[in-house]
Amino acid sequence: MVRLMLFGLSVLVSGCLGLNDVRPIRMQDLPAAPSGDRTFAVVSLSVDAPQLERYPFVFSVSIDEYSIEHQDISGNCFRYNHMYPGIDPIAGNRQYFAFDVRPGYYTVSGIGGREKTIAFELPVGGIVYLGDIALTDMHGKRLSRDASLAPKINDNEIRLASTRDVRLPHAVVCGGF
Repeated sequence: MVRLMLFGLSVLVSGCLGLNDVRPIRMQDLPAAPSGDRTFAVVSLSVDAPQLERYPFVFSVSIDEYSIEHQDISGNCFRYNHMYPGIDPIAGNRQYFAFDVRPGYYTVSGIGGREKTIAFELPVGGIVYLGDIALTDMHGKRLSRDASLAPKINDNEIRLASTRDVRLPHAVVCGGF
């Protein structure tokens, strides 16, 4: 009995709950506006690495909810809000992703330097475009904030998200017994 309780506790502490209040939406199903106190975030991933015939893994990024007050990722082992788009890494490929998220700030690690990065501000209501995150080589990513890359979907007005420089966040690390 004690072993079963310890196992159950270790599962809880290990992050297996992983509650995420972010919901992906298919681009063609994107409504004109979010409901209540939500917002829609749109991001594109692309592959600008012609020297790679095929990257050996799916190109994906984690866009994490960020606390401006604590200058770090706002999640923990039990609740961790993040968007996780991914594409087949074929040169010239670009794909758009939409997410229904809580308003606030979100950040992508690995863009902006070793000590600083940027946080995207996602206000209540409306649809915001974060930008295009491109795979540039085997380990490089580049963010393009070109508003002309924002998709045109169902006559929805998609605005470019505001940004601010922030401290590079720590990873959420959870351990068991």
